Amino acid sequence: MMKNKEKEELQLFNDDETAKQGLDELLNNVEDSKKNGRRNLYMLRFFLRKQKDNFALALPIGAGELEDAVFHQLRQQNEKTCVKYDVTSQNKFAYEWLPLTEVQENWNLFCNLQHGAIEMSKDVSKLSSANIVLMILEYSGKRYYIGLCQTPFDNVYKGKRLLFNDSGEIKSCVQNRYFLFMESITFIVAQIDNRMIAYIFDQAKFNKFFNYDAYIEAYANNNLPAFTRLNLVDSWEVLTQKIKKKYVYATIYKILKDEEYLQEIKNADLVLFKKRVLENDKTKSLTEDDFTTDNKIKLTGDNLRAFLNILTKKNRYNFFTGMAEE
Repeated sequence: MMKNKEKEELQLFNDDETAKQGLDELLNNVEDSKKNGRRNLYMLRFFLRKQKDNFALALPIGAGELEDAVFHQLRQQNEKTCVKYDVTSQNKFAYEWLPLTEVQENWNLFCNLQHGAIEMSKDVSKLSSANIVLMILEYSGKRYYIGLCQTPFDNVYKGKRLLFNDSGEIKSCVQNRYFLFMESITFIVAQIDNRMIAYIFDQAKFNKFFNYDAYIEAYANNNLPAFTRLNLVDSWEVLTQKIKKKYVYATIYKILKDEEYLQEIKNADLVLFKKRVLENDKTKSLTEDDFTTDNKIKLTGDNLRAFLNILTKKNRYNFFTGMAEE
């Protein structure tokens, strides 16, 4: 039985229009937000492992050049569309969204770290091991957490001396006074209708930073019975044996989170499904021999990935409705 909270989250997860409107005001008014918004900048080291070494430094008001770079990046995002987070692929022409509850525990750790920030001037030596620039921007009654993941400077130059040319004289630098700035937004977190939404601009970095894959895998494992009740294959044994593979658990997660699509699968006519697979699957990965006499797929290690690609509509075609999708 689905609890009320889960129903609310599922409804939000499928409410594309509400989520898509979340960043419109900010991205359509970057210049005004720069002029009239209140903001604070931080450099943080945030790793889920070795948390004792994590820290947050509050940057001084004089960090104008860094602020300019963040706003410049915001301007670059205005032409992108906003789409629902897809755990099985990434749209490079869009940014994605998901309810923050899905990484809530790790987000709380991140916020607690930022709340304990110290002034950079008191410990400038930590800059080189920071792995994120965070701008907290308050604009038009909303608060935005804008994160840009970095490569720690001391990781890049570990074991090397840092030298520079000073009017023809080669001098050595103190590495812990420098940090790298990678000018690309990783995520923005904002509140929409009393719910926190994460907008992801770099899926790989976001997943690594907040360990989102762990949530996806746990969800797939906990809800596996609901998936294996689907009447599509003769046996799910091969799939359950490979549940730790990302392409497997990500597919389970994606389908169970899409209530409308899940219902289409449940209502599928297996005769039509088989016909569409044999006729319309461009990869031709499945043949007549991959089906039982009652039109179920004989799932094997050889055809598992191809079958999951069909389920996740890799070719933008819904084999259960017979309709192409954008």
